[in-house]
Amino acid sequence: DVVIVDDDLPELNEMFTVELSNPTGGATLGTTTSVQATIFNNDFAFGLLRVVNVSTVSSDMPENVGEITFTIERTRGTFTDITVPWSITQVRGSSDGPVDFLQVNGVVEFASGERWAQVTTTVNDDDTPEDDEEFTFQLQSVTGSAQAHPTEGSFNITLQYNDDAFGVVRVHEDSALKSVNESTGMVTLQLERTAGTFREVFVSWVVSVASVSASDISPTHGTARFAPGESIANITITINDETVPEIEEFFTIALQSISGNPARFHSSPLMATVNILPNDNPHGVLQFLPSSQTLSVTNQGLRALQVGIQRTGGTISAVEVTFSILLDTSGTGSNCQPQSIVSSPQTVSINDKLSSRSIDLLIDSAATLVEGQSFCLSIDSTALKTVG
Repeated sequence: DVVIVDDDLPELNEMFTVELSNPTGGATLGTTTSVQATIFNNDFAFGLLRVVNVSTVSSDMPENVGEITFTIERTRGTFTDITVPWSITQVRGSSDGPVDFLQVNGVVEFASGERWAQVTTTVNDDDTPEDDEEFTFQLQSVTGSAQAHPTEGSFNITLQYNDDAFGVVRVHEDSALKSVNESTGMVTLQLERTAGTFREVFVSWVVSVASVSASDISPTHGTARFAPGESIANITITINDETVPEIEEFFTIALQSISGNPARFHSSPLMATVNILPNDNPHGVLQFLPSSQTLSVTNQGLRALQVGIQRTGGTISAVEVTFSILLDTSGTGSNCQPQSIVSSPQTVSINDKLSSRSIDLLIDSAATLVEGQSFCLSIDSTALKTVG
């Protein structure tokens, strides 16, 4: 038997010859007296390759890092020139965007006796929003040649989220200013996030300015949620539909902070104003007082037509009422004609918080009144009284 010493030195193929000679005991040699044997290359004669360093400070890097250089060490043997394939593959994250590396495969060459080599690739700094993406730089073993280290022949790198991956948040332009009736009972305001929609994002808000009372709306603060992949989030506020006459009121929602993931606020709009329209007739419903339309004599002995106007509902603000006085020639109100007995039309005002007003309309002193004569009264228009 020939014993081969199994050392740990990298070696190329080695050959030796075993030859028979000088037989004893009467033996003789035959025709084949020698044989040749080969010990194949061993102990990684062409090298065991591992990735020992990357040019960035950390394996987590921004997309705008530029070039990345991987340093590869050829351990064990360094016999002959070798060419080793390498590749970069994505193992986690979205793959829908543009190519992340400008070079994703190639070869690295070592000359005989050379122990170090480098591979440089460039990160594609695009403007597409992307979440964290993980890639593996992998050396490939070559059959009958150099081998990639089983655990150190690859290197994982992560391109950090970029280009506003989690969104830029603002109040949707259709919700920046809204007008609603109190009777609708609620209002929904929309927030939108542009750019990326990765992961979930929470936006806190508060009613910052309001003319409404605290009991008129609820809630007055809260948090809106963008689910992963969603670009719209809603804020729903309940409006208390009461029966109290009110003029126009408003409240303003202000966005305060973002949590969950690092999205950011747009410059504007970051506020939404809701106007609750006047409700329950805040300035009143105007009508004549039927019992007050009579002839009277003033303190000065002048004849007058006494007219009473009432407003029901709200009595907020002073109002002006313009009405006409016509002659009822039919006595039934079906045929009302212009007349010259009383000046017409007339405009009177009812002051703030007052619910009625009586007016004495002077009758022309030369007019002849006929017993049973009646007049038609008609409200032509109403308006809020302006000052000045």
